[in-house]
Amino acid sequence: MDVSNKRRKQKTTNQHKGEKMKTKKILALLSALALCPSINAATMNVSTSAMSLNNVQVDFKMDDQSSLAPIIGATRYSSGNDSATGLLVGVSYNRMFSQKIFEDGWSANWNGRYYSVKPSQGDSSTGYSVGVLAQKNWFWQNGFNINAGIGLQYLKLNIATIGLELSGILPDVGFNVGYVF
Repeated sequence: MDVSNKRRKQKTTNQHKGEKMKTKKILALLSALALCPSINAATMNVSTSAMSLNNVQVDFKMDDQSSLAPIIGATRYSSGNDSATGLLVGVSYNRMFSQKIFEDGWSANWNGRYYSVKPSQGDSSTGYSVGVLAQKNWFWQNGFNINAGIGLQYLKLNIATIGLELSGILPDVGFNVGYVF
């Protein structure tokens, strides 16, 4: 293996390690925030996607029937010899239909996400999605909770170097597990 290939491989490995460290730091920050004593009990829900475990959101209670959550995540895509890593940031708004926030029942979720994708070769790509889900929520007295939802999203993402192009209105499915603080 020549020197340039070794350097390229080392650079890719270092970039991947750096992205893992960023994700770990972000998760640690969100965990510290979740344990912060200045936040009143039962006013926050920390959850992750049970389907991919690649994002974390922290729902902050806004009033008796709604919450607002920042979303942050990371992912990796591979196809043959090509791969890409991605980061996402977003926001989610939940409105309960008839019950109080963080109680069993139905809710509507509006969300928006911004994606940044870096393929192993080529330029970075960005994209976004906006969507709405109808969700069923289950909360237990110990704080554990599950929500499942279906809906629609408009997604715009194009990564030409690996031939991935997503654009248009697509179905959206959500399945999260979490814990209420």
